[in-house]
Amino acid sequence: MGHTSAVLALAVVRRRDTLYLASGSQDKHIRLWDLRTLSCDAELSGPDVVEFLVFLPEHNMLAAAYGDRVVRLWDLGTDAIVQELRGGDAQITGMARRHDGRLVTGDAKGTLRVWDALTLARQDTEPDAAFRIFCLLALPDSRVVAGCRNGRLRVFNLDTHECEVISTGLSGSVVCLALLADGRRVAAGFAEGQVKLLTISSTPVLPESGAQGAVDGAAVGAGMGSVGAGAGSGVSGSSSAAAATAAAAQEAAARQAELDAARVEVAALQAQLAEARSETRDLSAESAHYISVAKAADAERLDAVAAVVDAAKVRAELERTVAVAKTMAEQSTRRIGELVIARASLTAKVEEERARSSALASDVAAMRKELAAARKARDSDAAHASEAAAARARLESELRTAVAAKATVDGRLAEAERRASDNGRMLEEARVAQRRLEREVSDARRDRVKADRDLADARKEVAAAQKTAAEARAATASATVAAAAAGAGAHMEPRMCLVCWEREVDVALQW
Repeated sequence: MGHTSAVLALAVVRRRDTLYLASGSQDKHIRLWDLRTLSCDAELSGPDVVEFLVFLPEHNMLAAAYGDRVVRLWDLGTDAIVQELRGGDAQITGMARRHDGRLVTGDAKGTLRVWDALTLARQDTEPDAAFRIFCLLALPDSRVVAGCRNGRLRVFNLDTHECEVISTGLSGSVVCLALLADGRRVAAGFAEGQVKLLTISSTPVLPESGAQGAVDGAAVGAGMGSVGAGAGSGVSGSSSAAAATAAAAQEAAARQAELDAARVEVAALQAQLAEARSETRDLSAESAHYISVAKAADAERLDAVAAVVDAAKVRAELERTVAVAKTMAEQSTRRIGELVIARASLTAKVEEERARSSALASDVAAMRKELAAARKARDSDAAHASEAAAARARLESELRTAVAAKATVDGRLAEAERRASDNGRMLEEARVAQRRLEREVSDARRDRVKADRDLADARKEVAAAQKTAAEARAATASATVAAAAAGAGAHMEPRMCLVCWEREVDVALQW
């Protein structure tokens, strides 16, 4: 498959020991065609339009001048760009290879640049806008020929830094150059369609008055020859001196008349010639004017062509920029859509987080309330514990009091055995103790609600108290039996009161 746009440059190259034809096009591609199979074996893609191609066999490189004013060097072994030659802001209008392997480029400002492909060293000439370079040709020596838009050739000697201007006799732009086999003549192609052969070493320039000088010399020489011929015939034509003299005088008079007529004719011819010269000068001036106008028009046309080319490049660049902008806009649109979707997702997540945060806040508030309640309960439990401890202390005191009472009862019962008459007083004291115990039991009942958490300890203590009470009951029973035996004849009411007291004490202890 070939190029998709116009082909602007061709070059024969050697790639991997095979001859190839390299073609550069406006489609920004360089294609390498195998000259044996006529097939495209490689395609080198660049950033801009390919305008010139030159093969550098010393380095196995292909130099390509692009529309972005940069020369890129392609390594034909790896098919990759290895160097970029940048210099100047003018469009590259010509490129050639010198005999020493260096690369020569020319631009629209008339500047010539010589590049070393390895060291990138550069040598520039002074720019000259009047000699806008359209093409380049490297000679076998150190000279380079540049075809310019004013119809002239500039021969640069890059060793001596000399420049020779050669006039072609035509006013059209020199658009292509070719060196003939003799190495001395150059064929120049012009924009108007002419081709002219020129010798580089010297160019003949004919004098403007050469034709007129030949005409004048011919006229004068003809007149003088006629005079010499007449004189010779007059001397040898007569034997008589008088006759010869008369004849010679007569012939001289005739020749003089002819000479005068010729002089008059020559004067007339000279006047006509002067008039013709004047007309020629006027025509030359008018022709020079028209030529200058034509040159200006040609320059304007070339500038217009260059402007059209630049406009085409700018348009291509703008189209490329618009395509890139469209691609970027599509990417931006897709990115915006993705961002909108991501924003919606983030919004949903934010709402979820907000709901979760509100739930957490409510949970935290509930936990704070529970914590406050727990703290309050803890304080209440502490108060209850202190109250239970107080109740326990009271119970222990009561138990101690009961033990003391038991001892008292035991003593009193023993004393009752000895003194039966003192039963009344002992019963009274028992009643007092009973009332005190009742009050303490009622207080214990009121404090029991507060002592739930210490119930286990209280139960142990109550068990111990029950054991003590059982012992007290046994002692009391014994005392009662002894009292009954001792006071069999006494009244029954005090005895019944003692039995009732024992029952109430037993119920209280069981509680």
